[in-house]
Amino acid sequence: MSPLRLSSLALVALITTGVGPCEAPLNTCQAYPTCDEGHEEIEDEGACLQDDAVCYERSLCGYSSWCTGPASSCAPLACAPEEVAIDSDEDGCTDTCVAPEECEAFPSCDEGHQAVASATECLQDDAVCYERSLCGSTIWCTGPASS
Repeated sequence: MSPLRLSSLALVALITTGVGPCEAPLNTCQAYPTCDEGHEEIEDEGACLQDDAVCYERSLCGYSSWCTGPASSCAPLACAPEEVAIDSDEDGCTDTCVAPEECEAFPSCDEGHQAVASATECLQDDAVCYERSLCGSTIWCTGPASS
């Protein structure tokens, strides 16, 4: 049997109508969701890694997949001993290294938390208290514990 050959007019008709020989639209999405770099696809939520790992579902074009991996999947960036490591987006990964005299960044608290003068001023009863340091500056932060 010879391959199907379409005239250019028939091909234009198929493209403009969006219907092929099998009556399937040409714009049918066939993409499949992928996991973040360093993470792996798993069968279901029950197969998620434990101990400081992330687990999430991705959906695309009617397909869904579960992914898991280490909580921090950033590529390591090592700073020289005299440099300051900067995590500008606060994802736990060093984004850049700068000389201490060029470092103008200031530490900040997590969203919904506030800076306090010392650990003794942290909120009590179901609250978190932590220290943040950056570019030679240190602050204490406090706020409600995550639920």
